Amino acid sequence: MSDRALLDKTDALLLQGLAAAKAIKRRGTEGPSFAATFKTLGWEPFERQQKAIDAFLQGVFWLVYGGAAGSGKSDLLRNLGVAYCRQYAGVKATLMRRTYKELEGNHLFQVMSLPRSFGEFRKSEGRFSFTNGACLQLGYADDESGLMRWQGQENQLLLIDESTQFPFHWIQFLSTWVRTAQKGVPTAIIMATNPGGIGHAETKRYFVRAAPPEAIFEAIIEKTKLPAVFIPSRVTDNLPLMESDPGYLERLNALPEAKRRALRDGDWDVFEGQFFCEWRSDKHVILPFTVPQHWRKWGGLDWGFAKPLSFGIYTQDSDTSRIFRVRELYQTELRDGEAVERIRAIMGTDQLDVIWADPSMWIRRPEDTGAISTAGKYIAAGLPLQPANNDRVPGWGHVRDFLADGKDGIPMFQVTSNCIHFIETFPSLVYDRHRDEDIDSDGNDHCADECRYALISRRIGETPVTKQAPPYLGIKPSSEVKRWRIAR
Repeated sequence: MSDRALLDKTDALLLQGLAAAKAIKRRGTEGPSFAATFKTLGWEPFERQQKAIDAFLQGVFWLVYGGAAGSGKSDLLRNLGVAYCRQYAGVKATLMRRTYKELEGNHLFQVMSLPRSFGEFRKSEGRFSFTNGACLQLGYADDESGLMRWQGQENQLLLIDESTQFPFHWIQFLSTWVRTAQKGVPTAIIMATNPGGIGHAETKRYFVRAAPPEAIFEAIIEKTKLPAVFIPSRVTDNLPLMESDPGYLERLNALPEAKRRALRDGDWDVFEGQFFCEWRSDKHVILPFTVPQHWRKWGGLDWGFAKPLSFGIYTQDSDTSRIFRVRELYQTELRDGEAVERIRAIMGTDQLDVIWADPSMWIRRPEDTGAISTAGKYIAAGLPLQPANNDRVPGWGHVRDFLADGKDGIPMFQVTSNCIHFIETFPSLVYDRHRDEDIDSDGNDHCADECRYALISRRIGETPVTKQAPPYLGIKPSSEVKRWRIAR
C-alpha cells in the first residue's frame, strides 16, 4: 500500500471514529417528538395505532399489535421506528420480516423514500442513517443461519412484522440484545401479526390470552417478568383504509370461514395454515371423567430434555372404540430418573399395556458405547416401552382420521380439559414450509408427536388389546414396527 493510500485510509478511520464519538455523546438526547415526525411523514395514527404508541411510551417491553388483516400493522411499525430514531440520538432500531421478499414488499421502498432531511439510506448496509447518529436497520431471517447473522447485534428497539411467522424461540434469541445503557431511552420488542404461523401458540399463550386486551401486565416468559400488552386491531378500526378501499372488507367477507375468522375477526382459535383444521375445542375437549376399570390404557412418549418431554395416557371406550387422552406430563430438563418418577406419578395406580415411545430413545450414540440406551433406563425401571412407528406423514393422516366424527356425530378422539399443554399446542401447529403434508417441526410439536405414536397403534373400530406387550429392548427398522397391534 502506498503512503498516500495509507494516509487516506487513516483519515477515513479517524473520521469514522469522530462520527461514532459524536453519536455516543448525543445518544439519549431528545430530538423531534413522535407527533412532529408523524406530521412530517404525513401520517396520522388512528385510534388503535395511537393506543399502541402510548403503551410503548408508558414503558412496556413486549407489545403485540394487530391480530387481523388490514389493521395498519406495517405502517405502525415502520413509522414508530422512524420517530424513535429521530427522537433519541445514537439509538438503533431494527425492523424485520421473515424473508427478504416480504421485507422488500412491505418496507424497503418506504424507508428508502424517507425525507433527505432525516438522513440517508445506505443500500449496501440495508439501513437508514439519521443525522443524529441513530439508524433504522432493515433485516430478515428465513432460516437458522440467517438468524445467527443477528447474534450480538445490539438494538434498543426491535420491530417484527408478521411475528408469528418466526419461531418464538428465535424472537427470544433476538431479545437478548435488546438493551441500552442510556437513561431515558426506552427499549422494547414490538410485534405486529395476524393469527397463524409457527409462533402462533406462544404468542397466544404469552400475550393474547394472558390478560384482557389493552391491559398492561407482567408477561412471564422463561422465568422472566417484563411489562407487556396486546393491542387488538381490525380492518374496521382502520378508517383510512376503509375510506380509500371500501371493497377490502367485502373481499375479507368472501373468504372461506377459517380464513375469514382469522383475517377479518382476528380469531386466534383458527387461522390460515393450521395443520389440524379439523380441531374444534367445543367438540374435541371434554371434562375429565373417571375411566372405567375394564377400559384398556396405554401411553405415548416423546422424549426431550432441552425441549419438552411429552407423555400422555390414552384409553379406549370398549363399546364405541372412541379414544381419550386423559392425563399428561409436559416438562423440560428432566433427567431420565426424574422423568421415570414423574411418569409413574401421572400413572398412579393405572396399569398401562404399553408406552409407545420415540424410536430414537433406543439409539446408542458412539460416545455411549457400553452404556444403556435411554429407553433401556426406562424399561429397567419397569415402564413398558415399545418403539413407535415414526412414519410422520402417514401418521398425521391417521390422527386426522381419529379427529373426524364417528357415526354418532362425536369425534373418535377427545382430550380431557386437564391436558392443558396438548390443548394449547396441538391446534396451533402449521404446515412445514418445505415438505407438503408434514408439520413444521420447528414448532411446538411434542404433544402431537406423542399423540401420533399412541394413535397409530390403533385403527378406528379396532377392538382394544387384551394383553400387555413385553418391553422391547432392541431396535427394529421402522418397517417392522407394527402400526396398530400391541400384542402379537
